[in-house]
Amino acid sequence: MDETIKQGKGALRLLLATMLAAMLIPWAPRAAWADENEAAAQTQTSEIADLLAAGDYVEGEALVVVDNAASRNSLRSRSVDPLSSAEPLMDASAETYATATGVDVPLEQSVSNGPVLLRSARSLPEDDAVSMVLVRQEGTSTEDLLRQLQDDPRILSAEPNYVQRLDDPDQTESTPQVAAALGLDSSDAAPSAPASADASGTAAADLSGYQWGCRNTGEVMVQEEAPPLAGFDIAPPNWNQVGTTNAADVVAVVDIGVDYNHPDLNGIMCDMTQYTDRGGRYGINVVPGMDPTDPMDDHYHGTHCAGIIASQWDGVGTSGVASGVQLVAVRVAGRQNTIESADTIRAYEYLAEAVDAGLPLRAINNSWAGRTMSKAFSLAATKLGEKGAVTVIGSGNDAADVDKIPMTASVLAHNPYAVAVDASDSSGQLASFSNYGVETTDVVAPGMNIMSTVPLGRAAYAPEADGSPLSYETFESDAPSVTARATPTSSEDIDAVVQGDPFRCEGRSSEDPLFRNAHGRDGAGHQFSKRRGVDGSRSVEPRGRPVRRNERDGHEPEQRQPALPGCDNERRRA
Repeated sequence: MDETIKQGKGALRLLLATMLAAMLIPWAPRAAWADENEAAAQTQTSEIADLLAAGDYVEGEALVVVDNAASRNSLRSRSVDPLSSAEPLMDASAETYATATGVDVPLEQSVSNGPVLLRSARSLPEDDAVSMVLVRQEGTSTEDLLRQLQDDPRILSAEPNYVQRLDDPDQTESTPQVAAALGLDSSDAAPSAPASADASGTAAADLSGYQWGCRNTGEVMVQEEAPPLAGFDIAPPNWNQVGTTNAADVVAVVDIGVDYNHPDLNGIMCDMTQYTDRGGRYGINVVPGMDPTDPMDDHYHGTHCAGIIASQWDGVGTSGVASGVQLVAVRVAGRQNTIESADTIRAYEYLAEAVDAGLPLRAINNSWAGRTMSKAFSLAATKLGEKGAVTVIGSGNDAADVDKIPMTASVLAHNPYAVAVDASDSSGQLASFSNYGVETTDVVAPGMNIMSTVPLGRAAYAPEADGSPLSYETFESDAPSVTARATPTSSEDIDAVVQGDPFRCEGRSSEDPLFRNAHGRDGAGHQFSKRRGVDGSRSVEPRGRPVRRNERDGHEPEQRQPALPGCDNERRRA
């Protein structure tokens, strides 16, 4: 019995010693907990502020990446489920998510009653580990919506439904000014049905001599500030040799559509009915409220890009960089020339489904990228990249260093399937409007004063083909005047300046005093007015929904280098 008492006392002493040791462990006071919570809240507020400042967006909407395993385990922090009415956009594997974002999807998640196993490592390649969805909450600001979503343990990331603008829709049409300067009737400057081109395009002239981006002879003046630099060009293999090819497979043009009836493009449009029953024969229009079967370009930008890529080598009109490829038209821009991030994801999902059905897609052209920071877009680009298609984006037209000012190229900087392209002019200089970045952009390519196709029925002015070019006299005003330096002396001179020829080039530089374009578009031919900034300080409401505008023009762009040694001059990432 004495032995039992001794053992009991020993156990009691051990218990008391353990309790005393535990009492000596420092405990964080409530004030410290409050400080940690406040710091976390400040971090969240800062992250949301950065997202909102990154670009224009649709109010009350968010693009969300959902962890489907967490969702299946019903892990959520609120009684009202913000995901209950979300619109599905795209699924992806956990490996795809990690490649796109640099963040691994968790294998388990901590909750109040202990950790919950979400998945095994073997399940990471599964195609539906994560989903991109569009969340809408009427009457809720995007800021408040993002706060709700960031607190939800099922959600990996959330961002605004960003809006990009192709150009300034309020910019005035200038065809009448051009016509008056040439002594023409304005109706003759832009006929609705050009008589000079039939379905085969045989009546059109060969305009390849003006395509300095493919072959720069140094003889064609396309800007007054500096003479062209001979040899500064892309020099595609076997370029413009009629009847030959230098490429194969398919390129998608994600833009405002393509004029698939254009004589220089009609023969190279891919028949998508072989691969999908969605959309139409030549592609799809993913903009809600528009005809999904018709990706026709009613603007000009998509057709212009399509011609640069693959306009047929047939001895008439223009000649694209890649002969032998086919094009898919994917319209993502609505009637107000704006592109929402959600529509871009819809476009990429359409292409992913077609690739799974056998479409040999090799590249996706996005000549509209710029100010937004969309992780969702990076995820979509990664999914298509893993299927064999590279995403090519423009670095943007803000004359900004995107290493320092976050934009689309910044988000894609470490994405192995994306290439960000800066623009150069014909003299070997970086274009005055082009963004740039040692760490965030990849290559410089011709992007100013580029001659290419425009939709049928539209007129455009090419001063390099005019012996008496027009000039802007008051470019800075809201109604710039256009004057002729000399009056054309023959009908041939007039035909070389303004006509409804579908092969007529689109003018490229509004910085240039020469009047480049009968429709007054911005000089880069991409999306923005360089003088007035991305939005010209005007608001827009695509599809009738409010868009929050952001002003980010307070920065001073850095001075860029005076010249580029060659068109293949790459700005490598570290």
